[in-house]
Amino acid sequence: MPGTTEKRRIEQATALREARAERGWEPAELIGRLRSEAAARGVTITSDYRGMRKRLRNWETGKAVPDVRYRELLAAVYGVAVSALSLPEEPAPVAWDAERLGRVFARYHAWVVARIYRKLGDYHLAEDLASETFISAGKGLHLVEPEKDEDGLRPYLAMHVRWTIGTHFKRAQIDRETTADVMDPEHFPQWAADGEGSDPERAACERTDSRRLLNELPTVQSQVMYLSAQDDLTPVEIGRRLGLDPETVRCIYRQAVAALHLALTGEELVQGTTSGSEIQRARLGRGWTQTQLAEEIARHARRNGLDVVAPRSLKVYVSAWEQGRRPVPALYGEILTKVLRPEDMGQAA
Repeated sequence: MPGTTEKRRIEQATALREARAERGWEPAELIGRLRSEAAARGVTITSDYRGMRKRLRNWETGKAVPDVRYRELLAAVYGVAVSALSLPEEPAPVAWDAERLGRVFARYHAWVVARIYRKLGDYHLAEDLASETFISAGKGLHLVEPEKDEDGLRPYLAMHVRWTIGTHFKRAQIDRETTADVMDPEHFPQWAADGEGSDPERAACERTDSRRLLNELPTVQSQVMYLSAQDDLTPVEIGRRLGLDPETVRCIYRQAVAALHLALTGEELVQGTTSGSEIQRARLGRGWTQTQLAEEIARHARRNGLDVVAPRSLKVYVSAWEQGRRPVPALYGEILTKVLRPEDMGQAA
């Protein structure tokens, strides 16, 4: 029906804008409420503020449609039914034409690999990224005229090559920022070849002792530690397996870490904060984004001569702390109690 798509786009834009305008919320406040609701439900959403801000703008202008996860979060935050948001249905996924994509792959694969190789100078990496390029291009191949398959697809594939290379560089930048402090020679121990660290028998004994200590923990603590360390599961995923809520999993994890620390060092572990949810609650109470909290941590550290990582890495750390994917070191815990409200952090001033 002519005009139906445009009409529904306008209805979506109007409904979402009015819902936020009626409550007098700025986009930052709505994003904070969405994250709080997602944390309460154990749902994972993007921690990138700019990316979330762009999604919100696209929803409110009708350029994109929220998926089921974000529909439910928006309805819960606004306190209305999902139907009251006047959102159109998500477009049905288009089935890939595997035969056509195979023909395109066979014809252009060498050209795409060569194009990526000229940019990066690594042939094996170029082959890997070429596969990502064809996966990305295949998602929109149904929008390209079939007659272009023979000689006219180079501009289309070149665009996806640029996107793939850009994504590769962004991933590499994030890896550098999040591991720079760990790989810094000042923080990374340099074992001498003849030192104790190079003794394989000693290393085997230490691994055996670690397993013994883990097995001596209460069963649920041992299960949480194994699922976190070996399977790399989040508190939400661990909770689903063990039938526990994520906050209980985080509490059990901290208790296990404290017990292991006491067994290995004979000293009580002083933890910087009580939980990631308290960090998030205290941050939202100040009306800060994760980026702003990272900048406040860095500013406090500079004033007091403390050595912390760069603000970009701190933002990644803040996200990991709030989601319970990483324990808070004692140094950062002390800084957090200074820059956030102590009463919200569950500690005395």
